[in-house]
Amino acid sequence: MGTRFVMFVKEGKEAIGGLYGQFDGYPEGFPKDLLSYVARKKIVNGIQVGEYFNVINGPDDLVAHLITLGKIIHSNACLEIAKDPETKLKVDENDETPIAAGTIYAYNIDPEEDKEEMEWLDYVYIIEVPKHLRGNYNARPSIDGGSLKLRVYNFGKKIYDGTIREFLKKIEEKEKRES
Repeated sequence: MGTRFVMFVKEGKEAIGGLYGQFDGYPEGFPKDLLSYVARKKIVNGIQVGEYFNVINGPDDLVAHLITLGKIIHSNACLEIAKDPETKLKVDENDETPIAAGTIYAYNIDPEEDKEEMEWLDYVYIIEVPKHLRGNYNARPSIDGGSLKLRVYNFGKKIYDGTIREFLKKIEEKEKRES
């Protein structure tokens, strides 16, 4: 059985959406890769020419990025497994962009509002985007992805409340201690 997790985006207290993963949901697994990606981006309201790969356009786009990246990571792992001639995992050679089915799914239940959801999931990661990002497009509000608020729960018990960047630093420190 895998380490199930949800990574969910909120705008202030409003639920936006997220992803459900069936395995590697412990902090050093899938979530580390996803949060590292977010930390390298700037979250904006409105895209300017040339910014397409440097920004995330608000909380809705953040959800799309998380799901897309989760699917890419999972698919790349499956493609590596498929290289083994002993595996039963087959890839259509004519598929230019193979995306593996399963493992990562869209998720639309706010886990902080549903106690049952919180208690059966191994980990829940809540990313909170501030409300001030919406509004006047001309003002170009933005925030560094690493400074977004993050809450982490383990079987419903809050184990972290801070920023994405601080959380990634704690993971890095833990990995150094354990190596």
